[in-house]
Amino acid sequence: MEQVKVVTSYTTELAKQLCDLHKSSLPDDITPNLVESYYEFIISLMANPKNGVLTVAHNSEELIGFCFVAFNPGDFSAMIAERRVLLIKSIVKFIFTRPGLIVDLCGSVFGKIILFEKFNEKQCPEVFAICVSRNERSTGVGS
Repeated sequence: MEQVKVVTSYTTELAKQLCDLHKSSLPDDITPNLVESYYEFIISLMANPKNGVLTVAHNSEELIGFCFVAFNPGDFSAMIAERRVLLIKSIVKFIFTRPGLIVDLCGSVFGKIILFEKFNEKQCPEVFAICVSRNERSTGVGS
């Protein structure tokens, strides 16, 4: 049976668990393959209730999913961008260790849909991340 809880504080163990799940569920996603300290920084922002809601789902044995909804996506993106040096280190890391990820990023088409209801884009809450363990897909965990 799954348990879902809202995360209200950051720990390095939480960051490691989310990174491991993120890598295993979306191995070609650039985010979990960032420099470890940059990923930890992003998780610390996600775990801060002022920035949004980070929920995690566990079964009796392991973390099986997580989702982050940013209250103000424009502000959240700006906070992430404050650590550009770590992002640049991540890109350099990809060039030498996972060049396919860079090619995937450059060759992919990305889209975005936002539902507006008297909000501008900066104020409209947005799902920034959602990951579900491969073994738990199509079981309703993501919903």
